[in-house]
Amino acid sequence: NTIGIFLCRNKRMYCFSLLDICAYPESVNVLPNISGDVRTPDKLIDGQNEKDECHSWLAPIIPKHLNRIYVVMDVPMSVAYVKFWNYTKTPGRAVKDFGVSTENGLKASRIIFKYSNYLILDFN
Repeated sequence: NTIGIFLCRNKRMYCFSLLDICAYPESVNVLPNISGDVRTPDKLIDGQNEKDECHSWLAPIIPKHLNRIYVVMDVPMSVAYVKFWNYTKTPGRAVKDFGVSTENGLKASRIIFKYSNYLILDFN
């Protein structure tokens, strides 16, 4: 899975640095007996948004825990839309629902991908 945040001013994707993003849990590498899996949070922003599992984030399913992605922007920005790419080999195991919140409050919640390659949340 990857993410793109497009700004209102020019509809261009915001350029992230590795300091702008983190995830919890970090990846499947937190699980016992798993190490070296390349599907880590940095792949969310590497610009490779299509069908390549090596350019996606794979989060483990841990009972009673939510998987979270944190994006930090140093200055306030007007966001036009957020695009989520949903990579999966097996559609039944794809992202089912998620929420988006900002420091101003909840913006979107429980959106379902339904086997789509991507989803756009339009904030205009």
